[in-house]
Amino acid sequence: MEAGHTKFSPDWHFGLWKVRWRNTTVKTLEDVVETVRLSSRNGHNIPHLVQDPENPVQFYNWTEFLKPVFKPIPNLLSYHHFRMTSDKPGIVYVRRYASDAEEAVKILKKDSFVLNGMPPQLEPLGLSAEGQWYLHDEIAPLCNSLCASTCPRPDVPKPTK
Repeated sequence: MEAGHTKFSPDWHFGLWKVRWRNTTVKTLEDVVETVRLSSRNGHNIPHLVQDPENPVQFYNWTEFLKPVFKPIPNLLSYHHFRMTSDKPGIVYVRRYASDAEEAVKILKKDSFVLNGMPPQLEPLGLSAEGQWYLHDEIAPLCNSLCASTCPRPDVPKPTK
């Protein structure tokens, strides 16, 4: 696929939710969670709220954790086709277009490696001041009066442009 038009498994069921979302009125974050949960007959769409004390979502710094082991693929964004095989671990076969010849790229820095434990956990940063004010100024007016409390006036100063 061309860059920007990629399809991968997390996207498969997003379209199902978008269809339900367009035809639903939601008033709270819990209503949004319910539309996600009900959007897939087989339970493929599972909502996870950040900072939910009962079911926390954890973020990890995979980039720094894997940096000692793997090399980046040069010009990664220019490729549209990738293939890997268990016969040749550490090799990624890349092609810009389906009609191009495959190139083998070695991404392992060494032939053997050991990863210990898990990467460090990251704390979500939350919305920037710009994001908070965008929601308040642009999105909140589109909500009905019952859901106005979900987009309160930000406590941070409004950024100047």
